Amino acid sequence: PLRRLFLSRQSSPVELYVQYCTVATMSTGEHHYSRAFVIALAVGAVTAVVIAVASGSLAAAAPLLLPNENDTSLVLWPWPTDIECERQRVSARRADFALGVSGASSPLLERAVQRYATLLFVPARGGTVYAEGVPKFDGGPVVGALRRATITVKDTSERLDSRTDESYTLSVSATSGAATLAATTVFGAVRGLETLAQLLVASADDATTFTARVCTVRDAPRFAFRGFLVDTARHYLSMAVLEQHVDALAYAKMNVLHWHIVDSQSFPYESAALPELARKGAYAYPTHTYSAAQVAHVIAYAKDRGVRVVPEFDTPGHTRSWGAAYPALLTACYDKDSGKPNGRTGPLDVTRDATYATLKTFFDEVATRFADDYLHLGGDEVDFSCWASNPAVRAFMRERGFGDDYAKLESYYFTRFLKTLAGDGGAKKHYVVWQEVFVNNVTLPRDTTIVDVWKNRGWQHTIGAATAAGFQAVLSAPWYYNYIAYGPTWEADYLVEPTNFTGGRPELVIGGEGAMWGEFVDDTNAVARVWPWAGATAERLWSAKHVRSVPAAVPRLAALHCRLIARGIPAQPPAGPSYCITEWSPTYRKPWQN
Repeated sequence: PLRRLFLSRQSSPVELYVQYCTVATMSTGEHHYSRAFVIALAVGAVTAVVIAVASGSLAAAAPLLLPNENDTSLVLWPWPTDIECERQRVSARRADFALGVSGASSPLLERAVQRYATLLFVPARGGTVYAEGVPKFDGGPVVGALRRATITVKDTSERLDSRTDESYTLSVSATSGAATLAATTVFGAVRGLETLAQLLVASADDATTFTARVCTVRDAPRFAFRGFLVDTARHYLSMAVLEQHVDALAYAKMNVLHWHIVDSQSFPYESAALPELARKGAYAYPTHTYSAAQVAHVIAYAKDRGVRVVPEFDTPGHTRSWGAAYPALLTACYDKDSGKPNGRTGPLDVTRDATYATLKTFFDEVATRFADDYLHLGGDEVDFSCWASNPAVRAFMRERGFGDDYAKLESYYFTRFLKTLAGDGGAKKHYVVWQEVFVNNVTLPRDTTIVDVWKNRGWQHTIGAATAAGFQAVLSAPWYYNYIAYGPTWEADYLVEPTNFTGGRPELVIGGEGAMWGEFVDDTNAVARVWPWAGATAERLWSAKHVRSVPAAVPRLAALHCRLIARGIPAQPPAGPSYCITEWSPTYRKPWQN
C-alpha cells in the first residue's frame, strides 16, 4: 500500500507516514501498541523523511501532486492531458498583474492578450453541485502573489487549418510569482490563455481577488477536428449569436464552426457571382442574409479564437431555396398516375450540363471566401423518388445503363461535381460528405474525402466501415443537441467514445462535432439550448480517453456554466439546482418605454 501511495504521488510525506502506520496496524489485527505498530512507526518515520528530502518538501515547497478530474479545486474544462500541482495557491489581482509576450509575437496573439487581460479576472464563482462522496478541496494555503504571465511562441505565422498545432505548456510558480506559457503556435497560446483563466478563481468574499493553484499543465488535443454545427437556414441567426457561439467554442477549446448556412427553407448567403440566390431565396432580403463583409467578419472573428469556419452548402438534396432564383436547377417531380408535373421539385437536376456550370461558378466563389482547407458538400437525404418520377431523368438513366439504381445517379453526380470543383484552377480542398454518400457506394477519392457519420442507429458499424475503406471520418451521430429531454442528457453524450467500434481503423477518426439543427431555435434560444451541454462533446474530443467520470464532470461543467454566463453567453444549468454569483441578466425592453 505504501508503494502504491508513493507512486501515485497523491499524498504528502506526513500523510504517507500516517497511512503506512494505519495499514501496518490493521494488518496485525491489533489496535494497541503492538510490536508491529512500533516497527511501523520507525520504518514509516524514516520513509517519510527520505521522501520529504527527495521531494524538497522539508523546505517550504509543497508536495507535487498528479491531480485528476475529481480534484474540486480545479474546475478546468476540458480536462488537460497532463497536470501536476502543489498543495498551495497564489493570489492575483488585475490591478497588480501584467500579461505579455516575450519575443516574437503577431497581431492575432496581441489581440488575444488584450482579451484575456480582462477574461483572466472575470469572477465566475457559483454554487456548484458536487456528487455525493466527492471530497472538496480548496487548493491549499495561499503562499504568494501572481504578478505576471509571459507568453512565448515559436511560430507566429497565424496559419489555421486541419494540421495546426494547439499544444501548450503552462506553469504557475509561487517562487517567482509568475506564470509562463509556451506554445508552438499562436493558437496553442490561445488555448493556454484559456486554461490560465480557468485556473484563476475569484475569492468568495472579494470579487477583485483571485487565487490559482500552483500547477504545471502540458496539454494538447486528442482529436484535431472538434466542431459544432450551427444552422442558419431554418432560422436566421444574428451576428451577435454567431459570435456567442464562436466564443463558447473557444472557451471549451473546440476548433471548428460547421456553418450549415443554407438549406431548402432559405438561402441567406449573399453570392456576388449569383446574387439572385439570396435576393429571391432568403426569408427576407437583405435583413435575413449574410453579406460578404459579414461572412468575412465571422471568419476573422473565429480565427482570432483558434476556430476554423467550415461552410456547408448541401447538394444535390436540400436545395429547394436555390430554385427560387434558378428553377431549372431543380428536378421537376411528376405524378405517377397522370404522368404530368405535380408542382413539386426535388433534388438538383444532375442530368443537365448547365447545373454543373452554375455550381462551378458558385463554389469557385465559396472556395475563395472560405479559406479553410475543408468544405462540407452535404449529400444527405437525397429524394430518389422525384428523380424516378421524371421522364427525362429516367431516360438519362437508361442511356447511362444505370437501370433503376438511383444511387448510381448520385454517384455520377458526385464524381462529376468533384471533377468540376477541381478543374480549371479550382481550389484544392478536403471535402466532407454526410454518410449516405459513402453508404450508397459513391466513388470518392480517399485522400481528400471525410465521411461525416450522423445517423445514431448503428453509427459504430458505419464509422467502422468508412475507416476500413480508408476514409477519414468525423462523428456527429450521438451529439445532436436539438433532441431535448428532461434531465441531464449530456451525461450520455459525455460517455460516448468515438473509437468504440470494431472492424475499422480508429486512427482514421479525426474527431467529431455536436450539432444544433435550427427548426426550433432562433436568436432567443440557439445558444442557451446548446451550452454548456456541448461541453460534453468538447471534453470527449480534447481530453484523454480515460477521462470519463460523470460525477467528477458535474462540478466542472457547472463551473463552465457560470463561466459562460459571467462572460456574456446565455447557458442553461447542466446539473439541477445550483446558482452562479453572476446570474444571467437579460435586458427586457418594454415597447411602451423609451
